[in-house]
Amino acid sequence: MALLFTTSGNIHHTIKAAPFTPQNIFLGKKAGREIMDELHEELRKRRKELRGSIKQKQRTQKKQEHERHVASKWEELRQWGDTLLAQKEQVPKGIRSYKTTNIHTGEPADIPLNPKCSAMRNSELLYKKARKGERGYEICCEKEAKTREEIELLTEELSRLQELIENPDETEAIRTYLESSARTEHKPNPSTKKEPPSLPYRKFTHKGWNIYAGKTATMNDELSTRFANPSDIWLHAVGYTGSHVIIRRNKNSPWPPAEILDLAGGIAVFYSKAKHTSYAEVHITEARFVRKPRKSPPGLVTAQRCKTKRVSPVNPQNFFKNS
Repeated sequence: MALLFTTSGNIHHTIKAAPFTPQNIFLGKKAGREIMDELHEELRKRRKELRGSIKQKQRTQKKQEHERHVASKWEELRQWGDTLLAQKEQVPKGIRSYKTTNIHTGEPADIPLNPKCSAMRNSELLYKKARKGERGYEICCEKEAKTREEIELLTEELSRLQELIENPDETEAIRTYLESSARTEHKPNPSTKKEPPSLPYRKFTHKGWNIYAGKTATMNDELSTRFANPSDIWLHAVGYTGSHVIIRRNKNSPWPPAEILDLAGGIAVFYSKAKHTSYAEVHITEARFVRKPRKSPPGLVTAQRCKTKRVSPVNPQNFFKNS
């Protein structure tokens, strides 16, 4: 440490900087490697968690498939009720099953019965079970579709995570992903009813291309920094607030054709403040060139190496209804 005297007589302490030596350069590189090792360790932990979540969802889906299969028999129950009602005079009393022919299908039927009830009452019970089964079948289909979508979302995130692991030089992308992942994780409150998770995007498919549009500013962050793969195509209306749009693209695959870019760009314009304009410009770049600045507000990102394309707004509801 050195002492520095000023003209007023005050003494200031100054710290002498460490000499610029090869040893210090080595220590700096070592610290950098340790940071990268920590980042990759976090990625591997997240990958393990995702794989576990996918397996759990797949088990749930298998159980839901079985429940749907059981519930799908509601139509057969209704047919049995019709058959029993049509042959009520022929059904002996006090039996536990009635072997006959299904009047709808012509196939053999072994109809279970309550021996304490008449044929008329047994048909009413079968109709009641059929109505309950029909409602249950619809619910089972909805649950299964929701689980399937969740598995797809988790699988796509796992694919993006694997791509980051295979590209260790994408330091900023890894940091952004981990920060976004940490922000979105939360512990459910056991005292409140569980709400179904809201997906961060709207999904459209045209000619084999999957297009995703964010719903809110926060969900735009989720879509652009966590859901999107580095090789995906990112679009946003220039000069207007609105949805971030992603076109899913496999690594090293060619760019989407002009028709798909026009469609995705039109969707980006429609879900923006420019939706009532005749034309608007959109920025187009690969998702790996999109960054989320630290402490920036939701929905704000920076995009580099952008191309600009002029497109008309496209209402997805009208487009896919007419296509």
